[in-house]
Amino acid sequence: DLIKLSDAPVFDFWLNQNTKEVYYIDDRGRVFKAGEGPDTGVSLQEVGSLRSLFVSSDGGRVAAAFDDREEPLWAIFDVIDGAWRPLPRGILQANWGKNSSELIATVKNGGDVNLTAVDLSKNPVSYKILVKDFRLKDVEFKWQAPERLILRERPSASYGSRVWSFDLKNFSLHLLTAPEKGLVLDWSDNGDLVFKTNAEGEASVLDSGLQEIMPMPFSALPLKCAGEGIKVFCFVPRDIPLKVSIPDDFYAGRFFTVDDVFSIDLATARTRQLASSGADGLPVLDGYKPRYL
Repeated sequence: DLIKLSDAPVFDFWLNQNTKEVYYIDDRGRVFKAGEGPDTGVSLQEVGSLRSLFVSSDGGRVAAAFDDREEPLWAIFDVIDGAWRPLPRGILQANWGKNSSELIATVKNGGDVNLTAVDLSKNPVSYKILVKDFRLKDVEFKWQAPERLILRERPSASYGSRVWSFDLKNFSLHLLTAPEKGLVLDWSDNGDLVFKTNAEGEASVLDSGLQEIMPMPFSALPLKCAGEGIKVFCFVPRDIPLKVSIPDDFYAGRFFTVDDVFSIDLATARTRQLASSGADGLPVLDGYKPRYL
């Protein structure tokens, strides 16, 4: 069954893994709890123009970047007290570390940019520099247990992006993937599955070490897939327009798709269609960032 939880415009949403509740944030920074019936306002404070949102592993906190893309403002939202807490200026890019009290970030300090662990449990927050004068530009982070950081360059169809592994214990950097045009990776919520595609539309499911589990039998953008264990679910476009650049035109919202919903059993490689857009009373669906609960 398809159950509508909200009619409101959503910038992004997340799941609280402890309470199994669904939260969403609009483009003005207001936070709501979604469910059957009216949505509940958690924070109606407007906090500026949102750029990106990163959810802690338990869904209890989110880190958000606002305003300028090159040197954004950052703040932490806690679902327990419904409050925003701004972070000091200078954080360029960030994501969660080993728990919801730590960020891994690139921090500008004078003319240098340092890779830094940000301790949110301190007041004011404290910084521990991991790498001085960090030279990898415009990368996104993904922390992995026990002490590893995955660094991925932003994707584009016009150049090859790489993925690196950085060991936080001995501070060694290793290249995981050769440059690949249009390389997009997206992790499942628990981090055990990785969904991959490239500019040619080739899609596959990887394990947490970025080793291929199986190629997908269809072209599925990673931000249209979710899963856990051996279960994968994807919104699969029936057609992608000709002469578009993947992922550039997708991120820019230059085209939209009509999607059917498929499941994949990774143990048996069985693929099954679960729903068809516009059929059996379903609306036409263009899926984006599904989450498995």
